Amino acid sequence: MTDENGPTVKTSKGTVRGLNADGVNSFKGVPFAKPPVDDLRFKPAQPAVPWGGEIDATGYGHAPIQGSNPLVENPTSEDCLNLNIFPPDSAGPHPVFVWIFGGNNNFGDASATLYDGTPFARDGVILVAINYRVSALGWLNLEHILGPDYKGSANAGISDMIAGIQWVHDEIEAFGGDPDRITVGGESVGAKNTMAMLATNDEVRGMIRSVILESGTCQFAWRADVTRVMADGYLNELGLTPETADQLLTMDPQKLVDSFSASMEQPGIAGFNVRATIDGELIKSTGLDAARDGLLNGMRVLIGNNHDEYQLFEPAGPLNRDPGIEQMDYVSRPKMAADINERYRKLRPGMTDNERWFRIMCDEEWWIQNVRFVEALHERGRDNDIWMYRFDFDPTKSPVKLGPCHTMELPFVFDTLQSRQGQGMVGDSPGAADMADRMHGAWVKFIKGDTPGGGEIPEWPRYELRGREVMILDNNCRIERDPWSDLREAWFGVQ
Repeated sequence: MTDENGPTVKTSKGTVRGLNADGVNSFKGVPFAKPPVDDLRFKPAQPAVPWGGEIDATGYGHAPIQGSNPLVENPTSEDCLNLNIFPPDSAGPHPVFVWIFGGNNNFGDASATLYDGTPFARDGVILVAINYRVSALGWLNLEHILGPDYKGSANAGISDMIAGIQWVHDEIEAFGGDPDRITVGGESVGAKNTMAMLATNDEVRGMIRSVILESGTCQFAWRADVTRVMADGYLNELGLTPETADQLLTMDPQKLVDSFSASMEQPGIAGFNVRATIDGELIKSTGLDAARDGLLNGMRVLIGNNHDEYQLFEPAGPLNRDPGIEQMDYVSRPKMAADINERYRKLRPGMTDNERWFRIMCDEEWWIQNVRFVEALHERGRDNDIWMYRFDFDPTKSPVKLGPCHTMELPFVFDTLQSRQGQGMVGDSPGAADMADRMHGAWVKFIKGDTPGGGEIPEWPRYELRGREVMILDNNCRIERDPWSDLREAWFGVQ
């Protein structure tokens, strides 16, 4: 696969030429679907057409077009359906890790240096990072406005991910990969979208051997009537009516995404609002319901959350009272919100009001969602191997002055502490390099089909309901049985 001019691989669509550096090959910006432009704007992803000859895969492709974001390192474009492949320069077949980036379905870039696949390839894993449409171009429910040709527009971003996974399944063998050992994973909305894909169909689930769910949410999907209301609000934001809505098809794409966020803020709808739609066609239910229905039998799962997830969001929306349904995404009634506040008040009398509010927000959005998901897997699933973690490592010299908050685990998982983003998050915090060795090594073991424990961290038992063993990832990695069991039980009946 390697020659003096760079490695080449022949796929069913054509040949790609990449780079080789330090024993790792890379193929960047490889198209996996037709460009979603012109007549394909807002529509589900379509398979890539053969390009014939050879394409240059030595540089990253475009990131999805989005609003201004300092974390996005590459030029953006509506033509963004490309992926990056990092295979070891050695004989396979190697296990494959398909990465779905986070960013609230509003921003992100699979080509960020934070997601450099070199460390995974160095350790015998092929890393594939997929770009997908974000904001209005990937998540706008337009069928009721533009007609049946736009059926599926609400889940166009999910269709991009599925098309990327299908491409990997069909083509990865040529890169030395094993199509029968594909792990799909993501962080934040990347994990949420991964759970949504598990609620699609058996064909999609059949391509996925394992999942890694970092700080995800298993109930992250809207009913179609909700996303129709959101789309109506979006038209109003743009000054359009149903009669003039066809202007969306030719409007400048930057204007489309710049107007999107404001329209998603609807009265009575809390939190992270750009979600998959349960349309009865592609998405049948939430990921939680897929687990409860026994559809995920045999799925291996590595799942967890960070100790202080909500800290990342506090500057934008600090709490100054008991959180209610306006703040909590998955509590449906005011009385339930009041009940959980009162239960935490009794269980943690030593907490200040602010500390209690903060802990409720961390637990409701991330931790309890993970607990519900694995409980459902155990109650209705068969042959599921599940490992749960909690990331507690505090980067004491973080330039952004954040602890183990949302996203903070990423440079440790990817072993990219020296990337621009890794340095900006962690800096030269003591113990960080050792923590990256532990976490990256555990993830590699899981992707290869092994238990993630042992070696740099203690043995890691599977998460079972009788013991609820959780790996605490910190300077002193350790197993805790049923951590915060009283708070876990406080959420019984709160939905």
